[in-house]
Amino acid sequence: MAQHTVDQIRNITFCGHKSCGKTTLVDRMLTATGTVNRPASVDDGSSICDFDEEEKSHHYTIEASVVHFDHGGKHFHVIDTPGYPDFIGQAVGAMRGVDMVAIVINAQSGIEVNTRRVFAEGAKAGLGRMIVLNRMDGDNIDFPALVESIQKLWGNACVLLNVPLGQGAEFRGVASTLDVPADTQGALVDPAEINRSLIDSIIVADEAVMERYFEGTPPTREELSRLMVQAIAEGSLIPIVCVSAKTRAGFPELMDAMALCCVPPDKVVRKAANSDGSEVEVPADPNGPLVAQVFKTRIDPFVQKLSFIRVYSGTLKKDSTVPLVGRGSRTSWPSCTTCRRAKRRRSTR
Repeated sequence: MAQHTVDQIRNITFCGHKSCGKTTLVDRMLTATGTVNRPASVDDGSSICDFDEEEKSHHYTIEASVVHFDHGGKHFHVIDTPGYPDFIGQAVGAMRGVDMVAIVINAQSGIEVNTRRVFAEGAKAGLGRMIVLNRMDGDNIDFPALVESIQKLWGNACVLLNVPLGQGAEFRGVASTLDVPADTQGALVDPAEINRSLIDSIIVADEAVMERYFEGTPPTREELSRLMVQAIAEGSLIPIVCVSAKTRAGFPELMDAMALCCVPPDKVVRKAANSDGSEVEVPADPNGPLVAQVFKTRIDPFVQKLSFIRVYSGTLKKDSTVPLVGRGSRTSWPSCTTCRRAKRRRSTR
C-alpha cells in the first residue's frame, strides 16, 4: 500500500535565474524539517542538492536534483534546478515531474532573463505558480517598485501573500495579507490594503462564494483555503511571498505557504495520446491505467544510468514490465533494492 495518498502529495520545482538562492532555500527546507541532520551550505560545499563535485567546485547547480520531506501534513517532492540559461533544459524537464513551480527572484536584481523563461514555461505546462522574493535582507531594494514590475509583466493575478517587516539588514519577518495581524509596524506595504485584492483573486474560483461576497458575506477561512488552491491551479492567483534564505526571516511562512498553496496532483489537467492517436484526459488515479514519463536521467558512475519517473496515473511496482509508447517494446522497472543501493552510493561520495 502507498505510504502517501494522492491528496497528501505535493510536487514542486524551484526555478529562476542564477544566484537567486534556490538551492539554499531547498537545503534549508531539508534541515528545518529534520530530513537532514547536518548543516548544508552551497558556499562551503556541503549542500544536499549540489552534491556533484563540479557543483561543489563552482558553487552553482548544474543539474536538477530531487529531494523529499514532510511538512504541514503534506509530503513534498521538491526539485531544485539550475539557474544558468545554458542549463534551461534541466528546469524544463523538471516541470514534467511536478504540479507547481516556485519562481525564485533575487529581490536585489529583480526580474532577470531566466526568470521570464521559467515563468513562461510553467504557464505553458499548465502548472500552478508562486513567486518567491528571496534575499530580502539585501541592500538597495525598492520593494514597491519590484512588486509593480512583477504585476506589470505578469498581471494582477500576482498578489502578495505576505509583506516584509523591515528592509535590508532590518528585515526581521513578514506579515500575512490573508490573516492580517494586529501589529504590522515596519511593514513596507500595508497588508490590509492587499487583503481585498487577495480575496478577490481567490473567490473568482467559485461563483457562489463570489456572489455572497459581493452581497456582503465574506468567505470563511475554510473556503479561502480550499479556493486558494483552485485559483492557483486555474491561474487567477499567483501568490508572492518574501523571505531571506540567509537569515531565515520569513522562512517558516514560506514553508506554510507551500503547504497552503501547492497544487495537488489531481488539480492539474493532464492529457495523453491514446493508442489510436486520440487525446484523452489522464486523472490522477492510483487504480487507473499506468501513465508515466521519465523527466530526468542521470548518468551515474556507480549505476551507469538512473532515471526519474513521474507517475501520472496507475501504480508502478518493482520488477514491473511495462510497454513503452511508440517503441513497440517493453522494459523492466528495477527493484526498490537497486534504487536504495544507488542512493547509498551517491550519498557516500
